[in-house]
Amino acid sequence: MCPDVYREKEYCLSSACEELYAPPSAYFSLYGLTVQASFLRGTLEKLGIEPQVETIGKSKSAGDRLARKTMSEENCEMLTAILDTIYGTWIDEVSTTKGALFVVENF
Repeated sequence: MCPDVYREKEYCLSSACEELYAPPSAYFSLYGLTVQASFLRGTLEKLGIEPQVETIGKSKSAGDRLARKTMSEENCEMLTAILDTIYGTWIDEVSTTKGALFVVENF
């Protein structure tokens, strides 16, 4: 039997409740947010396909999935900024509903 795992989305939803009941086997796993990206350049090379992608500016990452094998530094910075904003909003919402202030540094 697999225990119930409560992550950020479940905790955020439950933070609006006055009381929270969980089975003894449940645990909270709050590690923050992550993002995953898949890149197809290596696969396309094996199939003999050469993608043709045009970009304007260094922060334009729409074609990266086809043209690159790994994430660019600019795309990583952009996604990190987005995740920082989303996580900061999550912390604010949870702390507001629970009446506590979380101070998170270097998340």
